[in-house]
Amino acid sequence: MILRAAAGWSLVAVNASTAGTRPVTGYASVLFRSYSAPRSTLSNQFTNLTEPTIAVTETTQSGTSELQQSTSTAATESYHTLSNSTKISHIQFNDSHASPSAWRKKTCTSPITTMSSPNNSISSTPISNRSFDIAYYSQMLQAEGFTPSQTQGLLALVEEAVNESLLTAVKSMVTKDEQREAATESEQDFQRLRSEIHVLEKKDFAILKTELERLIAETSRIKGSIQDEVNRVHGGVRLDVNLEKARINDEIAELNQLVANADTKIDKEIDELTKRMHDIRIHTKTFVTRTYALTFCIAFITSSMFLLTAYCFSY
Repeated sequence: MILRAAAGWSLVAVNASTAGTRPVTGYASVLFRSYSAPRSTLSNQFTNLTEPTIAVTETTQSGTSELQQSTSTAATESYHTLSNSTKISHIQFNDSHASPSAWRKKTCTSPITTMSSPNNSISSTPISNRSFDIAYYSQMLQAEGFTPSQTQGLLALVEEAVNESLLTAVKSMVTKDEQREAATESEQDFQRLRSEIHVLEKKDFAILKTELERLIAETSRIKGSIQDEVNRVHGGVRLDVNLEKARINDEIAELNQLVANADTKIDKEIDELTKRMHDIRIHTKTFVTRTYALTFCIAFITSSMFLLTAYCFSY
C-alpha cells in the first residue's frame, strides 16, 4: 500500500492490487493538508519531490479500510467541532500563506524518514516523533481567524487522529523478509501436502486395484457357480421332459393298442352277428316254406275229407 501526502502530508489510500491512488477530498483534505512535520528536515530530504511520500509495503486490505475509516471519521468530527464553535461554513485560502500550493512549498523539520529502502522496510522513526509544527500552524490558523483555544483543539485532534491512523496502518504491515518466509513456509507445506497426497493416491490406487481384482475373482467364481447351477437345473429339466415324453409315448402306444383290440373285437362281433342273422334268415325261410306246405296239405286233406263226406252223404 502507498500513503501519499498531497500538499504537505495529505493522506492517500492506495489499492494494493491495482497500484492506483485515491486522495482524501473535501473538508478532510483541508484538515490533512495542515498535517506536516517540521520544515527544515523535510526540505533537506524531499527537495527533488513535488509531493512527500510514505511508501508502505505488504499491508492488508483490512488495515487500509481501518485507516480510511479512521481518517474520515476524524475529519468529520473536526469539521463538526469547528462548525459548532465558530459557525464557519468554509475556509478561505489566500495566496500569501494558506493556499494548498503555498503549503506545499513550505518546508518542514520533522525527523520523518521514508520507507522506500531496497528492502521496503518500515520506517524506524516512532509514531510519537511524527508530530505537527504546532507553533507554525497555530499562527497560520489564528491569522485565518481562529481563537487560540480553537487552534489548539483542532491541531491536537488532527494530530491524534492521524497518528492513530498511522499506528493502525503500521501494526497491520509486515516486512518483505517475513513475507518471503511465510511464502517459503507455505510452499514447503504445499510440497509436503502434495507428496502426501501423491503417496496416499498410490496407496489408495494399490488398495483399489487389489479390491477390484478380488471382486473380479469373486464375480467369476459366483458366475461359474451360477452357470453350474443353471446347467444342473437345465439337465434335470431335460431329463424330466424326456421321461415325461417317453411315458406319454408309452401311454399313446397302449391306447392305440387298446383301440386296435377294440376295433378287432368289434369287427369279429359284427362278423358273428352277420353270420347269425344269415343263419336265422335261412332258418326262417325254411320254416315258412314248411309251414306253407303243411298248411296246404292240411287244407287239401280237409277239403278232400269234406268232399268225401259230401259224396258219402249224397249216396
